Amino acid sequence: MRSSVAVLVVLDLLVSLSAQQASPPQAPVSPETSYMRVLLKPTHPPLFDAQHRPITAGGFVEGAFQDITHQSGVDKFQHRSGTPTKSTIIEVPGSGVALLDYDNDGWLDIYLLNGSTLAALKGQEPAPRAMLLHNNHDGTFTDVTNKAGVANERWGFGVAIGDYDNDGWPDIYVANFGKNRLYHNNHDGTFTDVAEKAGVALGGWSAGPSWGDYDHDGRLDLFVPGYAKFDPDNPPSCDFQGIKVSCGPLGMVGEPDHLFHNNGASKRAFPMRRATMASLQPLLTLTTMAGWTCWWPMIPARIISIAIAMTAHSRTSAISPDLP
Repeated sequence: MRSSVAVLVVLDLLVSLSAQQASPPQAPVSPETSYMRVLLKPTHPPLFDAQHRPITAGGFVEGAFQDITHQSGVDKFQHRSGTPTKSTIIEVPGSGVALLDYDNDGWLDIYLLNGSTLAALKGQEPAPRAMLLHNNHDGTFTDVTNKAGVANERWGFGVAIGDYDNDGWPDIYVANFGKNRLYHNNHDGTFTDVAEKAGVALGGWSAGPSWGDYDHDGRLDLFVPGYAKFDPDNPPSCDFQGIKVSCGPLGMVGEPDHLFHNNGASKRAFPMRRATMASLQPLLTLTTMAGWTCWWPMIPARIISIAIAMTAHSRTSAISPDLP
């Protein structure tokens, strides 16, 4: 009797183990699952033409892009930002680039912002220049910077394109170390800097501007983040294991951010209302872009700044009178 019970127990255990090891039922394949399988494991090989150029998307395709920098003429631009040693924080970040159809011919042109050097800031050498490249409609570009009047010749840290006066032509705002620029499009291939008249020249160290209609009145407003207080004559110096290195922004006094409300004035006198916030202590992140390792404020800090700016603008007591 005991042997029979033991056999039954063993059989029951074997059945249980067999059930546990059995494959679970396959879930039905949804359209989303099927789509992901196509993305992860293409079912069709790539197709090529006679010159072995990919003509369909059939998986990972090599050679989909070609470097035509030299053929297009874009390599005539040379970016400068301090010296190779990068001994001060201002020399570390890059500048910026914008694609815009400045002459409304239906073809995108290129505006390349430049940096500068401490020697240029002190007037000891010519300042590097920005470059506006006109699209020739044939894969090449022509330098029209002098004709357009957009060389900037200041230490650039960001550019934003927007039609602030709703005339159908793109204008250019440049954030600099020092005075910023607002290039108004004159509709004839030239621009005029109206930043001072508009009250948006500021000063100090600006970075990463953006246009946006925050109050939905049909006119583009302008947000200009500030970075950090920096004195070229007395740059901060830091030590790392006995080596002099560039100081990061941690511990530096921040520049205030600015939100400018577009009052809809004419292009010649474009006063804007300004809401100014005390600069937040920037959150820091180590970001690597295009071979450059830079310290930049994290996005959440800027989002908070924008929220504060909008709140300040909603309270008229926090806004200065119209600027001349």
